[in-house]
Amino acid sequence: CLFSGFIEESIWNDLFVDIIENKITTAKEYLLSTDMSVADIASELGYSQVYHFIRQFKKSTGVTPGAFRKSMQ
Repeated sequence: CLFSGFIEESIWNDLFVDIIENKITTAKEYLLSTDMSVADIASELGYSQVYHFIRQFKKSTGVTPGAFRKSMQ
């Protein structure tokens, strides 16, 4: 059924967005409370490629992780 497929896709989409938002929130906490490098934070959050983490962080916040950390100091 097309409708049930749409609902299932929507649920997975919402779940995926929630996971990314939680990772970005955790990344902000690390950036503000530790001296971990951006690469170490990306690895800690399960990103295999640091550039993917930076891209997602910037898409979510409007700034790179490094710029976020610098602006909060």
